[in-house]
Amino acid sequence: MYKISAGSKLSYGALGNDEAYPTTWTDLAGCTEIPEIGSAPDTVESTTLDNLKYRSYVLGLQDLGTLDFPFNLESPSATSNINVIAGLNANTLYGWKITYASGITVQLKSKPSYSFNAVGINEIESFTLHLTPETEPTITVPQSV
Repeated sequence: MYKISAGSKLSYGALGNDEAYPTTWTDLAGCTEIPEIGSAPDTVESTTLDNLKYRSYVLGLQDLGTLDFPFNLESPSATSNINVIAGLNANTLYGWKITYASGITVQLKSKPSYSFNAVGINEIESFTLHLTPETEPTITVPQSV
């Protein structure tokens, strides 16, 4: 059975003293999209003089890049999504967890930054949370949900 994306979420938490992932996560409200995680690996040429017709390649590293999470802007209050994110220290590494409706999780470590999106007539105000992972992500795919 296929799963729709409803119920997917982004959470964060303070890392432990040894930079271990949090055991307690705080969900962020208003996220409208989860970006693509991962990419096709780079290819590194491995052609030698023995190759007579085609070049040969081995797989290299994947580029995770910066992950951009758009949010609908909640009316500012002490607990609104923008104030929660704005209250995070931009120089502190946090644990971030993406939980898909299917139960798949992606955990990563990143410092937060954000920007306000353009707004037009009759549109919901929004902002984007930018996460640039500083370590490789941990991806967990459950055997069953």
